[in-house]
Amino acid sequence: MMTPEDDAHAVQLPAPEAEWLPPRAEPAGTLTGAEDDWAAARHFLNEYRASPETQRRYATEIGRLFLWADRCLGKSPSTLTRADYDAYERFLADPQPRNIWCGPGRPRNHPDWRPFVGGLSPGSVRHALSILQSMLAYWVADGYLKGNPLALKRLKGAGASHHHPHHAATGEGHFERFFDAPLRAALEAEIEALPQETRRQGAAYHRARWLYWLLHSTGCRIGELAAARHGDFIEREEGWWLQVLGKGRRPRRVPIARRLMGELRAFRQCHGLPPYPRPEDATPLLPPLYLRDGRGQARLGPKPRQVNKLLKALAEGAATRLEAESPARAERLRRASAHWFRHTLVTTLIEQDTPVKSIMKTTGHADERTFRRYNQRLREDQHRDVTRIFDEAETPRLDLTSDKGKQAGTDQAP
Repeated sequence: MMTPEDDAHAVQLPAPEAEWLPPRAEPAGTLTGAEDDWAAARHFLNEYRASPETQRRYATEIGRLFLWADRCLGKSPSTLTRADYDAYERFLADPQPRNIWCGPGRPRNHPDWRPFVGGLSPGSVRHALSILQSMLAYWVADGYLKGNPLALKRLKGAGASHHHPHHAATGEGHFERFFDAPLRAALEAEIEALPQETRRQGAAYHRARWLYWLLHSTGCRIGELAAARHGDFIEREEGWWLQVLGKGRRPRRVPIARRLMGELRAFRQCHGLPPYPRPEDATPLLPPLYLRDGRGQARLGPKPRQVNKLLKALAEGAATRLEAESPARAERLRRASAHWFRHTLVTTLIEQDTPVKSIMKTTGHADERTFRRYNQRLREDQHRDVTRIFDEAETPRLDLTSDKGKQAGTDQAP
């Protein structure tokens, strides 16, 4: 059974286990000076030090690979072959034996910690392999590895055959990861149904409401919001803005609508704070369970995983509301995450013919080609353009209720 020492997916990877990490046959001669897989992995992760959330996700997938290579094959990652990576791809979709590899989310120092909660979705499998492909390419460029076993792999369709083969080809999986109007209405109804009888219940209600509108209105990445404070709201002549640090620690300003400022006032007043924040206000933008400690100081906000957990609970309640009316939408809600709000904002802005430059400045996207994945209108136009030639055609129909119609039907029968 795994122990906490098996946890290799922290950003600071643990020391190598000498019995399975073989010495290299010859001096590494690398640009970074890496002489073993652990050092090589650390150098790769260090390249993402300016993006802590990206670094954490990459470390998670690299740590999983290290554990699997050791426990299942008795190999170090640098010795894995293309066939090994094909086996690992299948393993990610269905980690077996599940009692060893899977379990409920636990802190890494908990005795019941496991690397997986369950098998990864096709999209998550592709994402994991793309991370590993990047690491191997880095190792090759560094001179640590002679060749990249994943270099020739078509990751676009990797893992898709387990459940929905067409998703990889059509982009359907990505397309469905947004909240349409019925999904948003169900979430808002679930929030408004939260109890508010006690002080703690009222705080939980305002926390859920504030999180929803903050994510929905800004489209920010959850890591960007986790690092922000109330003092990052700034007022200018044209209105309010939110200053955030995006990927690569690139600063940007997000326009803030009057509706969100109203939600901010309500949230702050609920906790005895002035309606509008001052620049020195260090209150975390993502609200903790209790906003203030015994000394009246703002506590640290929740981690991104905790925010997703709260949203999952809301989505489950909203999905229950939708179950009878639309089982398909209910299932979509159960798969939702905080990042869906980002997809939703971009999709909405594109549908409203918002200039691409304004969208890029707001969301921090560096390449406008990214927006092709979000364009809901493309599919709607495709559906309308193809079906209207049939739906709008005036097809002659027989009136079989009249004698003339019956006679025509008889005449046309073979």
